[in-house]
Amino acid sequence: MWTFSLYLEAVAILPQLVLLQRTRNIDNLTGQYVFLLGYALVQCS
Repeated sequence: MWTFSLYLEAVAILPQLVLLQRTRNIDNLTGQYVFLLGYALVQCS
């Protein structure tokens, strides 16, 4: 169940990454959130 949660979080962030890549207008807080979320996922696995 824990592994499924990690994979689900990784897939759930993809739409936000696509949106950020298309708009090219990234707020500092949003960019830091996405970066730290990815960093946390890497550290947990």
